[in-house]
Amino acid sequence: MSEALKSFANAVEKFFPLPYGLRQWVGQRFTAVLMVLYTLSFAVKFYLSGPIGFSEWQKLFAPIWMKLWTLAFMVALFYHAWVGVRDIFMDYIGLLVLRLFLQSIVIMVLVAYTFWVIDILWSF
Repeated sequence: MSEALKSFANAVEKFFPLPYGLRQWVGQRFTAVLMVLYTLSFAVKFYLSGPIGFSEWQKLFAPIWMKLWTLAFMVALFYHAWVGVRDIFMDYIGLLVLRLFLQSIVIMVLVAYTFWVIDILWSF
């Protein structure tokens, strides 16, 4: 972990001293709110844009703020999914080796999805 990321994590823990499970729960609720806000803003933008063809989709995602907002949504979605899947694995998979193996697969898939989203958003 980089020094900047460590110092950011320490600052968050200093101002929000939450136990580990509660911190994950709050993070999941925060991502849920972010995803609702994105969905509402996207629905309004989509509704106001009229009939949609491929060129309109490109125009819809052309502004940098829309690309960043979409990337924030996707990262929030992946974090939200990770917390949920991790909790399911912790609750229902007792064998530590199997649980760690499955968690590592999920992490690799979510990281790959993140890079895929970045590639899609900035490929046009």
